[in-house]
Amino acid sequence: MFENEPGVLSDSKIHPHVPSEFARKNLFFAHVGGSYYCAPPYRVQRDYLESFIIFLVTDGLLAVDYRNEQLEAKPGQIVLLDCKYPQAYWMVKSGRFKWFHFSGNASQAYLDLVYSSRGFVIDVAEPKRINPIMDEVLQMMAQDRVDEHQTSSLIHQIFAEILSTPGDSNRIPDPVIRNAIQFIDFHIQDSISLEQIAASVNLSPFYFLRLFKKHMDTTPHEYLTQARLKQAMHLLRQTRLSLDNIADQCGFNSATHFIRSFRQHLNMTPGQYRQLKF
Repeated sequence: MFENEPGVLSDSKIHPHVPSEFARKNLFFAHVGGSYYCAPPYRVQRDYLESFIIFLVTDGLLAVDYRNEQLEAKPGQIVLLDCKYPQAYWMVKSGRFKWFHFSGNASQAYLDLVYSSRGFVIDVAEPKRINPIMDEVLQMMAQDRVDEHQTSSLIHQIFAEILSTPGDSNRIPDPVIRNAIQFIDFHIQDSISLEQIAASVNLSPFYFLRLFKKHMDTTPHEYLTQARLKQAMHLLRQTRLSLDNIADQCGFNSATHFIRSFRQHLNMTPGQYRQLKF
């Protein structure tokens, strides 16, 4: 069964699926997956594949060479790869992992977001929550009874688990990020730069940007814009201040800048939002 894959042991399983046209156009979809029990010399090396792959390592040690970096994945860790980049992975120590290739929907955007904030070998807060999600996807494929809408939802849940962060700054474990957020919130009316925010926590801009994205899944600039817009939304509903005054109080350069940013993020103008009935 695995003659072309040395090191894949006999109780390994692989399950193919051919997605429907609707799934290919509108959903996340998995097209092949399985659970592997592998030992050296198991190794996969490829230059390009129009697909993405996710692994959940459950036992042993899997080495991954990807985007000029080599890391090892331990039990409980996720590996997430964009197969359009050259990659290699192999067993350092005999073990097991669950995997599937997937694509569709917002896969590329999610892969780029995860890589920029978490890398490609990922620690998740609750790996036990991802394990049954992987199992459900693979079980549907094994039984040839794939509910494509459910599969899409499950893949989305995996991304949510990988990217989940605390909802407020007080629960963010890294004190550097908490202090940076406090600095941003205090200076919401001011014109502040990445360099100033990084300096407030005594870090270089480059390192601070990576650390902030890792914990917040967004850049400091985007966080500042979101904070300004939330304050503006409160002022629009609770006061009769002019757009010029609101723009000034929320740190926008001008009413024009405020209106453009509001429309870009909320698909309506500040005036339309002010008149909405909820």
